[in-house]
Amino acid sequence: MLVATAGGLEEDIAYLEQFLATRCPEKYRERVSRHIAKLTRAARGERFSTHVLNRHFATSHNHALIHNLRISDNAGGYAQIDHVLLSRKSKTISLFESKAFSGTLTKNSHGEWAVIYGRKRVEIPSPVEQVRLQREAIRRWIDKHRLNGVFCRVGCFVLVDPRTPIDRTQIGDDEWVYRADNFFQHWLEFGGVDMIDRLFNLAPSTDILRRSARLLARSHQPPSGNWLRYLGVRLPLPTPEVVSRAPAD
Repeated sequence: MLVATAGGLEEDIAYLEQFLATRCPEKYRERVSRHIAKLTRAARGERFSTHVLNRHFATSHNHALIHNLRISDNAGGYAQIDHVLLSRKSKTISLFESKAFSGTLTKNSHGEWAVIYGRKRVEIPSPVEQVRLQREAIRRWIDKHRLNGVFCRVGCFVLVDPRTPIDRTQIGDDEWVYRADNFFQHWLEFGGVDMIDRLFNLAPSTDILRRSARLLARSHQPPSGNWLRYLGVRLPLPTPEVVSRAPAD
């Protein structure tokens, strides 16, 4: 089943575009504009992953799929998760981070990730560490709502656009990085259910799955000032209103 959330990257882009057009201080305009362009590219990259995940899971009563979820990380920030899959028979939650680059995705022996564009190497944050931090936020959500018996494991996957080359001499299967068009067999090793599980695993009901997914979707946090804090934008405090008082007699 497909569970809708309140927004996603399009919501973030709309928020930042409105901020840029109406009240962005001049010194931050270039920074905000660059980030809008970055989010726009990321939104295009997510579309293929969204299509593939919908094809596999959106009509199944054994899975609940949420796209573009932002939840609190209980540390003053939030975790932005591209796709979340709740599976009742395997009692698992799978997190999918979508990536799309025009260059080759690689990393070195120190775990430093980069994209190679011809002879140019551009360092990027580790997508594996990114989804690992998202997993911690989801685990805290599970604990908060006492759903440990419903979802026993949380798995991480990085889905790369099929047009993005992956340097497999440096990125092995232990990194959870897969092309979006052939991730499914790898996912089955985590979220699939074999015959023994079908016989002896007491899976939660479809109704519990649906209610859990809706509860998670309601945890979605709108952009508000989150992006401004992330971008280091500091708005001037409003000028206090001066109230004139008549002199005392």
